[in-house]
Amino acid sequence: IVESVLIYKNKLEGPIRSSWMWHYDDNVYHQIKIMIYLNDVTDKTGAMQILKKEDGTSTKFLSSKISPNKTDKSKQLFGTSRLPEQFIKKQEVITISGKKGTFIIFDPNTPHRATLASNKETRLCVVFNLRPYHKNKNKKIDISTKTWSTLGNVKKFNTNMD
Repeated sequence: IVESVLIYKNKLEGPIRSSWMWHYDDNVYHQIKIMIYLNDVTDKTGAMQILKKEDGTSTKFLSSKISPNKTDKSKQLFGTSRLPEQFIKKQEVITISGKKGTFIIFDPNTPHRATLASNKETRLCVVFNLRPYHKNKNKKIDISTKTWSTLGNVKKFNTNMD
């Protein structure tokens, strides 16, 4: 199911925080994200970056989420899901540039970050958060049950573009 649809406009200048730091989302297993660039994006306009291991394979972390209300922090390699510099140095940084309409499908537990733009034009994108959903046709649905959502961790920023 589509859990959320978020629109992001990259920052032109610091401080570097939140999505602009190397991180992984610590999302539930099998969740994926689809990012679509709404304008042409280069390394100077705030392209997304991911990390790859030296052997070319993707780096991915296990989620600490084991139920809607429970996490197992011992499963987090890095306690805050922010990556230390010594870990990043051992990885290859891949910058994903592209024309308007370029889309990126990725596991949110793959290390990634937004980059600060050095041009006045900055990246504008839409991100779809998708997660698995299974409905048992033979089981009556309890409507009082809350759905499992990661949206409680979404950061809110002022949308004033002045």
